[in-house]
Amino acid sequence: MPEIETARLLLRPYTPQDLDELASILTNPEVMRYSPRGPIPKDQVKEALYKY
Repeated sequence: MPEIETARLLLRPYTPQDLDELASILTNPEVMRYSPRGPIPKDQVKEALYKY
């Protein structure tokens, strides 16, 4: 996946350094309220990120 950068935004693939920040988002029930999957258990975040 190529990086896409604008003046205000950088889209790039996940890196291992992103794991802690993403875990705090993906395990939060309020953030994941509308996700069909729901919140992801913390011990499954790494597998969930690299599955898709």
